[in-house]
Amino acid sequence: MKKKNNKPAGCIRKCLPFVMFFALPFGCVLLIKPEWLGRLLATGIFFCLGAGLGLWYGFCPKSRIITKEAKLSNPEFKKVKPRITLILRTLFVTLGLILLWQGLFFSIDTAEMMAKSNYTFIQGRVKLNNSPFGMWFLRQGIVLDDKEGKEKSYGLMYSLAPRLKRNTNYEFLVLRRSRIILEARELKEMTK
Repeated sequence: MKKKNNKPAGCIRKCLPFVMFFALPFGCVLLIKPEWLGRLLATGIFFCLGAGLGLWYGFCPKSRIITKEAKLSNPEFKKVKPRITLILRTLFVTLGLILLWQGLFFSIDTAEMMAKSNYTFIQGRVKLNNSPFGMWFLRQGIVLDDKEGKEKSYGLMYSLAPRLKRNTNYEFLVLRRSRIILEARELKEMTK
């Protein structure tokens, strides 16, 4: 009996995370106007899919953490393979739980903002701006000095605009509990 060639299914399976975490959210930011609403939807997609996939991949006994092609599938690693698989499953479950926890605050903020039409605008000077592996378009971690001189950290996800500049004043539309920036506008000087 001849074995079936599953190349299209394998390609779809390998491309699915890219589509779900990059193409779909950036499509929301590009196509939905105003841009902050698209970013709100894109961030919600990230939290929902990230938490769901992390928990699914960690708990599902059928998910192959170590594939047949991996070096750890060789016979000399037979004793340590179950332990490594358990550690990796634990990491996926932990990641899923962290995203679920952050997504809970994000959901509460979003529901409150939509129900009350109460938008929170803050003004601040960008003191520090960092990105994972220099990918500012995915996430920017921002530390602000507000008008009272207090430092607070926020995150800006799926940004199409260039990286926010240090020592520059901005006005931000934010979600209070989850500390996510939805929109940033440069200011010449902060108002009181």
